[in-house]
Amino acid sequence: EELQVSQDKITDGKFHFFVLEQQNRIIGFYALEQLSEEEWELEALFVTPNSMSQGVGASLVGHARDFATNHGVKKILIQGDPNATGFYESQMARQVGQRESESVPGRFLPLFEIDLGKL
Repeated sequence: EELQVSQDKITDGKFHFFVLEQQNRIIGFYALEQLSEEEWELEALFVTPNSMSQGVGASLVGHARDFATNHGVKKILIQGDPNATGFYESQMARQVGQRESESVPGRFLPLFEIDLGKL
């Protein structure tokens, strides 16, 4: 349930959703949630399985960094999957802690941060 995107979330002004299409097909999307003026969270980042390992995720994260920077954001937080640690580190994120999963009690997920002031 925590991975579903509701219509209410899409229309909520504190979220910013972006979709990447190729040949009229969605191949990935991301969402940023405004936590404060200077701190936003990468609320979602998904790439279709057929588009993985083709730079789609990197393009989406790059767009998110640029969009957030243009809005005066200083930091982007990311709750990632443990298997995505290498990917987020390659995108200039560093692990700053962990957060308990909302769907699996007792499971902790890495929490990353991109410091946009250091780019």
